[in-house]
Amino acid sequence: MIISSIGHVGADAQEIAIEKNYTKWTQEEHEMTFNTLKAMTRQWQQSQSYRQYVVVGKYVRTEERFSWKIIPFTDATNPLKRFWKQVIVSWKVLFSKREQLAPKKMQDYTIESTQTPLQSREESAALLYQSATSSVSEIDPFCQQEIIEKQQIFSGDYNHVLCDIAPIGADHLLIVPKKHKTDFAQLSLEEYGEVTSLVKAVIQAHPEYYGCYLLHKTGKDAGQSVPHWHMHVVMIEDKRGDLLTKLRFLKGMLPFGRPRLSDSALRIKVEKLKTRLSSPLIQETPMGGKQIHF
Repeated sequence: MIISSIGHVGADAQEIAIEKNYTKWTQEEHEMTFNTLKAMTRQWQQSQSYRQYVVVGKYVRTEERFSWKIIPFTDATNPLKRFWKQVIVSWKVLFSKREQLAPKKMQDYTIESTQTPLQSREESAALLYQSATSSVSEIDPFCQQEIIEKQQIFSGDYNHVLCDIAPIGADHLLIVPKKHKTDFAQLSLEEYGEVTSLVKAVIQAHPEYYGCYLLHKTGKDAGQSVPHWHMHVVMIEDKRGDLLTKLRFLKGMLPFGRPRLSDSALRIKVEKLKTRLSSPLIQETPMGGKQIHF
């Protein structure tokens, strides 16, 4: 694993890379990435540098390398500044050439994770979770069974796989924890482990596709519009489709830039995805060995 600063996005943006195709990552590599992300974002929050961030990766079927880019966001003072910051960051991530600064030692982040006693971290997370679920879950669409039933393609033990109701690409899926988790900090290793397996299942069910974008957001200023953590999986059909997907990402940031599917169009899309994804390619999750259900 290589952790680097990425200058083309910002001085504080980081990249976690492994010289291996995402579908070939091992359980240990996913777990190591999860722990590093947790430690990195916790360090930002404890130093009061950043509370919000976006994590994005681009999987390409033919490339033997995958990386997560972690871009922090400062608290915006008004909606216009928030929108402009999101546009600038999205443009740099999608269109700038990759530039890597000095690699960081893994200890920079992994040691920090042991400085706070485990019990106090768990108590803080529990209090945050209790507060979030009591005030937010009532208005959280991903905690509403009716919405889950309309959009669900399949599920694991810990997560739903849904069809995005306002898709960016031809196939745009969401992986959503069944329990209310407001942000990445509240995610457990078991939940994240199953997320990685569900992503792999979606990729394997699109063998003819060029690749996909993977991303998740924490915080309104980073673009999180639903108070329930979720992973976007936006499939890319081919190289031309890659450019169109990038443009749709930017268009989708505008008001009314992502039109919603009608109820009938959503039903048709969900059934098509169910057919595509109900293949023998979907396997047990690498973390915990939990089964996937249709």
